[in-house]
This record gives sequence, C-alpha cells and structure tokens, in this order.
Amino acid sequence: MSKEATAGKKKSKAKRIILGIVLSVLAIIIVVVAVTYAVTATKESGFTFTKVDGGYEVRYEVSMKDSGDPDLRVDLEIPAEYNGQPVVGIAKYGFPAGQMVRAVKIPASVTYIGEAAFKSCLSLSAVVIEGSGLKTVGKEAFFECKELDQLDLPDSVESIGGYAFYWCIKLKSFDIPTAVTKIESSTFSNCSTLGRVTGTGITSIGEYTFWNCSKLADISGLELTKGATVADNAFEGCTLANQHGNLQTWLEQWK
Repeated sequence: MSKEATAGKKKSKAKRIILGIVLSVLAIIIVVVAVTYAVTATKESGFTFTKVDGGYEVRYEVSMKDSGDPDLRVDLEIPAEYNGQPVVGIAKYGFPAGQMVRAVKIPASVTYIGEAAFKSCLSLSAVVIEGSGLKTVGKEAFFECKELDQLDLPDSVESIGGYAFYWCIKLKSFDIPTAVTKIESSTFSNCSTLGRVTGTGITSIGEYTFWNCSKLADISGLELTKGATVADNAFEGCTLANQHGNLQTWLEQWK
C-alpha cells in the first residue's frame, strides 16, 4: 500500500473517532437536558423555606432557563412540613409570574397566602386548599390569574385583601367565606365572567369592588348587615346587576 493510501486511511479513521466522540458528547448533553426538564416539571427542590413564627414560609424559585420557557407547565403540591415543622405560609410574591405554574395544592398547615403570592401566574387554573387552616388571603394574592376559573376558600378564612382576584377573567362564581365581613376595594374588579357571588354578614363593600363585572347577575346570595356601607362605585360597570333596577332594590333592603 502506498504512503498516500496509508495516510488517507489514518485520516479517515481519525475523523470517525472524532465524530464518535462528538456524537457521544451530544448524547450526554441531550440526556442531561432531558433529566433537568423532567426534574423541573415535578421538582420539590424548587421550593425554598424561610423560618417564621410557628414554622416555615414557602416560595417557589425558578431558574432563568425555566422562566424563559413558555411551554413548560408544572403542577405543584406544597409540602405540609419542612425540617419537622409546619409550613404555615406562602411568601409575598412567592410564586413566579408568567406561564410556569398550572396547578397548586395547598396543605391544611398553611394559615396565610401572602401579598401578591400568585400575582400574574397566567397559567394558574386550579388551586386546591386542603383542610380549614387558612386564615388570610393577602392583597393581590391572585391578581391577573387569567386562567383561574374556580377557587373554594374554606370558611376559616377571615380576611381577603384588596385586588385579590383582580382581572381573574375566567372566575365565574365565588362564595365568600362566612368569617369574612369586609370586601375590600377592587377585590373582584374586571372579573368579566363573574356571574354569581354569595356571602353573609357583610358589613362593607369597598370602592370598585365589582368594577366591570359585566356578567354579574346573581347577587341574591350576598347578604349584608343592616346599615352596611357600600361604596357608590362598588358595582360600577355591572351591566346585568344594574338592569331593571335590580341592584338598587337589592341595596335598599339593607339600609
């Protein structure tokens, strides 16, 4: 065999070896990425905890890589305990805004949902609250959760902050827990498909509480106390509720 043929054969063999190495590296990278996304989709490791009175407060951390992926969705179950102590709260701005969180299960150990905890979680459609430990839903807690169509709060809830459900455009009905006596300003503003609200013993309804709830027709189950205060603009833009004087008749009975 000539020297030229031998050299060519060696070069060809070297190329095959290099190609094999490159393909192996690529295969490893693909596996690592796949595993990373599999972990991300179910990862408990995304939860971080901060010590507070009575136990721990939870938040969910997201990597820059994950936050930029519009197709990634996760269903999360908040643990009831951490380090042998109860998880008692969801942190202020605790869950990432954007597309990531699709569903959340909240354990009975949680007593409060912090301010803006789920604000602008645009894909959040299901929230399950277990037990009757929850006491407080913070201001703007579910602000702009545009896919949220139902949320059953336990009767243990004593307060709901203003703007809590602002712009929840798929929320069709809402039962205000019996312990809640004040409906804060703009709590349900721009809930454009909200058709029914119930509640008992309500002492005040704040400004723009039901602003632009154009589908709100059934308020017969919303019971105020005698002499309750209702802001003049609380039902502004409630087209159906205002038809035929229904809203005015309803208001008159509580004076």
